[in-house]
Amino acid sequence: MKQMKRIFCVFMMIAFVLTFVSPTSIADAYTKSITEGEWKNAHSENDYYKVVVGGEGYITLTSKSDKEGYIPYYQILNSKKHEFSDHTYVDGGYDGNKTIKVAVSKGTYYINYFGDESDDTACVKYTFTSIKQPTNYCKGKAITLKAGTKKKMYQTPKYGFNRYFKIKLGTKRRISVYSESKIFIFNSKGNDLDTDTSFTDDGNVLKYRTTKKLPAGTYYIVSMVDSPGKSAINTVRWQ
Repeated sequence: MKQMKRIFCVFMMIAFVLTFVSPTSIADAYTKSITEGEWKNAHSENDYYKVVVGGEGYITLTSKSDKEGYIPYYQILNSKKHEFSDHTYVDGGYDGNKTIKVAVSKGTYYINYFGDESDDTACVKYTFTSIKQPTNYCKGKAITLKAGTKKKMYQTPKYGFNRYFKIKLGTKRRISVYSESKIFIFNSKGNDLDTDTSFTDDGNVLKYRTTKKLPAGTYYIVSMVDSPGKSAINTVRWQ
């Protein structure tokens, strides 16, 4: 009986110790600190650099390396250390980009390295820029957009909604709209207008052009959310 009590006590002691060496604690051991605006030497895939933002805005992530012809890969993850957008990493894989901007909502995020761990010169830094989200989520709250003016839209996980813009034609003409996201053009009665769609020369921006000349008057552009609940930064411009 005493032997059984001894075994039970040992078992309970092991369970107690394991409680404080849980997977969460182990994961926390790989969480590192990073100061906004300062370069951080980071080249281990196991390390996660914690970033806390206090509201709506975007994180600018920049990477560099002393290794010739190589740009380190870094990505921004959400509070669960999962990807939350298709555009959350900075790399030099195909176009040599060293900087990205990721729209974020209030919360906790992590910067993680993924790449050549032998590159001990890999560095990353971040800055956060706060923004005030507009309320142009419907026709009645559409923002007036002048011809040739580019408007940037920050679709964040908490503020991901279609954006409405109002435009005015002084003469009969066609409308051309440039945007990275899907858009619709409609008249003051709410009727969608037929458009031809093509890519601009850089292959990233879509051009929507009405198939017919439109009478002078008021029209609307709605920029659609690419992926609800995710992050994206788009622009819209018309002429």
